[in-house]
Amino acid sequence: MSNTPRCANVHWYGVAGTATVEVTFAQQLEIELDAVTAERDALRIAHDAVLALINDSRGVVGLHLNGDEAPWEELRTGGRFDEWLSPFDDALRSKEES
Repeated sequence: MSNTPRCANVHWYGVAGTATVEVTFAQQLEIELDAVTAERDALRIAHDAVLALINDSRGVVGLHLNGDEAPWEELRTGGRFDEWLSPFDDALRSKEES
């Protein structure tokens, strides 16, 4: 990031061209914060949806391509195949700690 002016394509009265748009450092930070906040909110929604799925089901059928059920306990931290969901559990613990 810098304090240099940004260049943006504009369309004004039917004429396409380039205009110099000055964006202050504070404005750039606000734009980036808004983007990060939106991404965080989307990730929270996705995280909560996966957690609801886990809480409302026993596991995943067909995961091992043999028709057997893979219980969530095997897929979460400490289970036989915890590499699948240990990052999810890490995120859950991080969310609980904050």
